[in-house]
Amino acid sequence: MEYKTRRKADTCDVARCRTRGGLTVTEIEHEDGSKVKMCNKHLGAFSPTPSTTLDDIEPADDDTSHRAQVLAIVEPVRAEATANATALAAIEITSQTMLDQAGELLKQTKAKYKSLESERTKVTKPLLDAKRDIDDWFKPAKQALSALEGVLKSAIDGFITAQEQKRLEALQLGNHQEALATEQPVLPSGISTRTVWRFNVVDPTKVPREYLAVDMAKVQAHVTEHQSATAIPGIEAYPDTSVAARS
Repeated sequence: MEYKTRRKADTCDVARCRTRGGLTVTEIEHEDGSKVKMCNKHLGAFSPTPSTTLDDIEPADDDTSHRAQVLAIVEPVRAEATANATALAAIEITSQTMLDQAGELLKQTKAKYKSLESERTKVTKPLLDAKRDIDDWFKPAKQALSALEGVLKSAIDGFITAQEQKRLEALQLGNHQEALATEQPVLPSGISTRTVWRFNVVDPTKVPREYLAVDMAKVQAHVTEHQSATAIPGIEAYPDTSVAARS
């Protein structure tokens, strides 16, 4: 989140609102230690309730005003969640009543997260759609240039390879004069070659164990199917239970 530069005392960081006409400024501290001051107009005008969404924000004259309005929705949610996480950091559930309360709070938290994510996508979706449209404008020309690049690289590589093969064949036949007379390619300025050694597996049974790896996907599929009955040597199957919540 960006704020106004050249901050002044007793002014709102998001829109430089001054403390006049009943406005007050509250300083909010982020988890990273940074602080931001917001006036009660921006902090309270858009309370993060189910009835308040980005649809309620009137079109802003500039990006800074729009950021301020979005921040007024997001910041209270962040502050509340941070406070609750800090207060409950050492919580230990010791009764069914506490379990029910924790479950209810978890569902509320999940609902708020989904609601906030929905609001975020309302802002980002038009931007992503616009980016995809622009990418499509450039895509045909980029594809054509890539194809041309491939043709030229293949032709250059073909000539270099053919000349080297011709030189090696002459040497193998003992014809050193012909080998020396073989034209050695001189690459144009700005053009270079790079040699990368690759490999093919011709006999998997002869590959040393140190170069082998466990097929994690295949093992997981077997463990998922057989669970506690898993009997793969060297593999230990165990249950990993997690808590899920519906908003």
